[in-house]
Amino acid sequence: MPADQHRQLRELLGAYALDALDPPAVAAVQAHLDGCAGCRAELAEITPVVSELRRVDLSRVASPTTPPADLGERIRERVAHERVLVDAAAARDRRRDAGVRTRRRLLSAAAGLAVVLAALGVGSLLGRASAPAVVAGPAPSASVKIPLESVPVRAAAGLAVDRGAASVIAHTWGVEAKIVATGFTPGQTYRAAFRSADGRLLPAGEFLGTGDKPLTCNLQAALLRPDTAGFLVMDAGGAVVLTADLPVRS
Repeated sequence: MPADQHRQLRELLGAYALDALDPPAVAAVQAHLDGCAGCRAELAEITPVVSELRRVDLSRVASPTTPPADLGERIRERVAHERVLVDAAAARDRRRDAGVRTRRRLLSAAAGLAVVLAALGVGSLLGRASAPAVVAGPAPSASVKIPLESVPVRAAAGLAVDRGAASVIAHTWGVEAKIVATGFTPGQTYRAAFRSADGRLLPAGEFLGTGDKPLTCNLQAALLRPDTAGFLVMDAGGAVVLTADLPVRS
């Protein structure tokens, strides 16, 4: 069963226990319960509460509780934060797996080369004299400069950010932010993310705090500058400790 359909049927369990569903929905939930042990267990947990809920006199409730005005925004931010954590964990796993594969390939290549050299007896002949001549190419032009866009940064208490060093670079492949700061807790992991114009958070790397020692961070993400609304840094607990808003570009 598709995950979305399973979630929809699971969300109907409360109404099913209260006999608040129409006949087609009741039939759908019953059919699902026949083949889903997880939902049967959840229904078993809900059922004892039904009798208590039926005893609630709604006429005695003065007024329903009004949720905070910013509840929706807080939920969206929390979901976006969880997405950043999941994406960062997946990126770490990919880097770790890629590193293992690379080391294995290098070891295999080195072992194969050693066998070949030993068999041919030419290991001692491979030296400086056999190396091909190096043809010098043109030196990089010193006049080519990457434009830096200065950005205002807001930091939590205890952090000191070098205002002159906080900048953003618009690359053809994405966006990069450079900051120099002190006050990050030594050894604590911090995660960075760029915020897109449509509210998404894209992971931009992570780093360890260095305390009073100046820390230079280069944060990067596959997000073009016109689509970038800002960037932020979160501590290990998910609290935002540094943030910057970028003007919208067309």
